[in-house]
Amino acid sequence: MTSPSHPDPVPRRRLKRTEYDRLAELGAFEDERVELIHGELLTMSPIGGRHVWTVRKLTTLLGAAMLGRADLVPQCSFAASDDSEPQPDLALVAPDEGGFGELAASALLLIEVAETSLAYDLGLKAALYAASDVREYWVVDLATRSVIVHRDSDGTRWEQITTVRPGGTVSPVAFPDLALPLEAFVPAASDAP
Repeated sequence: MTSPSHPDPVPRRRLKRTEYDRLAELGAFEDERVELIHGELLTMSPIGGRHVWTVRKLTTLLGAAMLGRADLVPQCSFAASDDSEPQPDLALVAPDEGGFGELAASALLLIEVAETSLAYDLGLKAALYAASDVREYWVVDLATRSVIVHRDSDGTRWEQITTVRPGGTVSPVAFPDLALPLEAFVPAASDAP
């Protein structure tokens, strides 16, 4: 076991995004839900019914509202850094971001839906997105039916973090004219599949 005063003496070989992508092309992660974070493969949480419902509702709401204004990219890899390729539930990117066969490397908004992954989404992923070219980051917390909004990154952490609770609305900073009521995409316990 390691401790801060006694670091792990075994050197680790971390993967780069290009290596991870090549391994995925070769089928190395077939039937596995993994993502590359800081050079390490991390297992993703299973997707439950409430999670799927929320992603579907957000995709419908944002897809219709962003037509011609931004591209909505659901559940695809994001080029966060040379050693990180997370898979946010939704990414809102500029129409010219990423070319054919390329991953988006900047985002107007990234959204994660947390059914069992709240600590991961608010910890490691929030820090990774703050250090990346991400303008805004939302975590939809299904347990509390709220949205934790992260804005104004200083390149290492988010300067502004607010929580929008049931009954409230949330708007992307890039599109302040779009007001999304939480009830439109966060299921009540009795409504969820």
